[in-house]
Amino acid sequence: RKHELYSIKQDILLQSVQIIKRHGADLGSTREGCNYP
Repeated sequence: RKHELYSIKQDILLQSVQIIKRHGADLGSTREGCNYP
C-alpha cells in the first residue's frame, strides 16, 4: 500500500511539473530575466 501511495504521489507530481512547464513556456522569457542578473 505504501508503494501504491508513492506512485500516486509521483503521478500527481509529474502532472504538476508538466502543468508548470506549460505555464513556464508562457512566462519563460520573464522568468529567465529574473534568474540571470
